[in-house]
Amino acid sequence: MTKILFLYTVFLFQLNPTQIMNKSGLEQAINQGQVWRGRHFSSAPIKGLDTGFPSLNQALADGGWPADGVTEIGYRSLGMGEVSLLFPALASLSHQDQWILWVAPPYPLYAPALINSGLSLYNNLITQPQSRRDLLWSIEESLKSSSSAAVLAWPGGMRPEHVRRLQIIAAQQQKPCFLFQDRQYANSPSSLRIRLNMLSQGVLCVEILKQRRGWTVSKVAIDSLHPPSLFRRPSFHTEAENDAHRKRSQ
Repeated sequence: MTKILFLYTVFLFQLNPTQIMNKSGLEQAINQGQVWRGRHFSSAPIKGLDTGFPSLNQALADGGWPADGVTEIGYRSLGMGEVSLLFPALASLSHQDQWILWVAPPYPLYAPALINSGLSLYNNLITQPQSRRDLLWSIEESLKSSSSAAVLAWPGGMRPEHVRRLQIIAAQQQKPCFLFQDRQYANSPSSLRIRLNMLSQGVLCVEILKQRRGWTVSKVAIDSLHPPSLFRRPSFHTEAENDAHRKRSQ
């Protein structure tokens, strides 16, 4: 059984066979988060954050969004429903006496959309770091703060070593962290990595690429996603400004 699990785990993460035959190479892969060991598959019930979508809760190993780790959300284009997917979980968190930290959101938040989605207007804190270093620092400090309930950030694409650091802090602080990324790395050590695709108007496909304590599920269709836009897109924002945002996040 151990051998089967080992082989299947190696298959899942597409390690180089020469790497797994070498002890130091395997240890390095484990340290880099490329291999999940059997102990991660705990039988103890784990309570995640309710996503608000029963089919998605059922597919996630924690029964919802990881409450103590990093969730990476990959998207093809801004505004396809990547934030709206979190509305039910955010609505619950926003009524606690703690902040929801928004780090480098691409557009200003739109208050009517927040209200219509059941979010409190009074517990949202937004920061716009001016450099990549400041962005990483802001996410870290937001996670460490005892006044924060959750952290959402738009780093563009975050390298695995940076995700690992955030994953450790989020686990220590027992706090959810959501990273919206237009570029994802296969060897990222996050608790959950998903990719979004729009099937049709209002129907979002959530593809679970990786999750701790559970197997991947190919795709989950969310067909009741009809949210108002959370962001108010200024008329002066152009594609060039979008590119500038991405460059600033690099």
